[in-house]
Amino acid sequence: MSIDQTTDGGFILGGKSVSNISGDKTEVNLGAYDFWIVKTDSLGNIEWQNTIGGNSEDHLNSIQQTTDGGYILGGYSSQAFLEIKLKIV
Repeated sequence: MSIDQTTDGGFILGGKSVSNISGDKTEVNLGAYDFWIVKTDSLGNIEWQNTIGGNSEDHLNSIQQTTDGGYILGGYSSQAFLEIKLKIV
């Protein structure tokens, strides 16, 4: 699990999930484990979230906001090849 305060005063949280839609999670599970990213405002209210992964195990270990306002993710996948292209607006 990783957390970073964002320039707007909120937080970006990243970890892994095996859950389908339930509780605060609004997207289905894509494989065994998936990256789960949640952006909150300064009060902890969820602004958006994203589930990323393939059909195998994907583990998100680190997330940070970049100077251009984007996010960089660090983790690993048990798939032979996993390419992630993500644009969050």
